[in-house]
Amino acid sequence: MQTLGDRLSSRENGLDVLRFLLAAVVIVSHTWLISGFSSHPTRGLGEWAVFAFFVLSGYLVTASAARMPLGPYLWRRALRIFPGAVDGAAGNRIRVRAPRVDPLDAALRL
Repeated sequence: MQTLGDRLSSRENGLDVLRFLLAAVVIVSHTWLISGFSSHPTRGLGEWAVFAFFVLSGYLVTASAARMPLGPYLWRRALRIFPGAVDGAAGNRIRVRAPRVDPLDAALRL
């Protein structure tokens, strides 16, 4: 019989499902904001989900660091973070230079 510590230490601990659900709550919270509704019933829930997501992710990253030596751990983290950081920086650069077009405004002018 596995203990809770044994179950949480494995890669198949079910926490990815919880992280997915928390991220989905954050997405719903953000889409409510950009949809233009006047009231925001999910605001507190979205803030809580962000906090819980980062706490849970911090736990998983720390557990990952404890399983291997520092050098390989840092190398793997860099390989995981660097492509997204480059892509995000490139996207921001393109977005700053591109003219802003409002699709709804353009459709109404037709």
